[in-house]
Amino acid sequence: MGNDAYASTMIPDHLSSESIIVFGMLIMGLMALGVVIFVLVYQKKFAEQRVNYQQVLLKASVESQERERERIAAELHDGVGAMLAATKLQVHRLSRQGHQPEIVQDIKDTLARTIREVRTISQGLSPLAVRRVGWVDSLGDYCKLIDDASDIRISFTHSNIGRSKSFITELSLYRVAQELIHNAMQHAHPTRIHIFLTVQNAMLRIEIESDGHPFNLSATQPGMGLLDVRRRLEILRGSLHQDTTPSFGSKLVVEVPLELYHKTT
Repeated sequence: MGNDAYASTMIPDHLSSESIIVFGMLIMGLMALGVVIFVLVYQKKFAEQRVNYQQVLLKASVESQERERERIAAELHDGVGAMLAATKLQVHRLSRQGHQPEIVQDIKDTLARTIREVRTISQGLSPLAVRRVGWVDSLGDYCKLIDDASDIRISFTHSNIGRSKSFITELSLYRVAQELIHNAMQHAHPTRIHIFLTVQNAMLRIEIESDGHPFNLSATQPGMGLLDVRRRLEILRGSLHQDTTPSFGSKLVVEVPLELYHKTT
């Protein structure tokens, strides 16, 4: 009897049973909506944490790779480079002693090219220049090295991009451009390569245009270098695509959000 009296005070007399059912369904619907919103928010937060964790792993992998590159560069410079320089001095001694000058000159020329090649590889592997002068100037120096050491003419043009506050960002962009230049040289067999660094629509763009044989990057078997490019671009949330309407030959385009480029991490 007491419970019936209590229930009568909770439910107004003017509400019908149908209204009570609708009201209850509304409450249940709001509760279900709340559960759905909670699940969606949790899933979004979990996805963001997973992406951040993947970014941390990728960054650690890239940094480990760079330490190994630096070690190899030091070995080339201090070990192989020093041995070649010593061999070159010995050849000079032979030339002074009157040994067949033509053969001696051929050996000297070969050694000079080898030393330049080792220097190019060493400078390409070592990130010290990127840390010192930035990736844009380092890329310009790399292009000049190729231009001087090979028959390929390389032009390098860039707008006033400025340096990134993140060393890993600058180094990753340098490595990406370096590898794509190598891909153009390997697949197109070009006589000329043009590199343009520009900013368009809040995106930093690297354009690498080459003459020679047109090639389809997506149709080539991705090697370690190209996989490394994609891994670095994943860290930078950038993209790589091939322009299907270049002015000549083939054109590779990299785009990275300018906002991310200027972040410190």
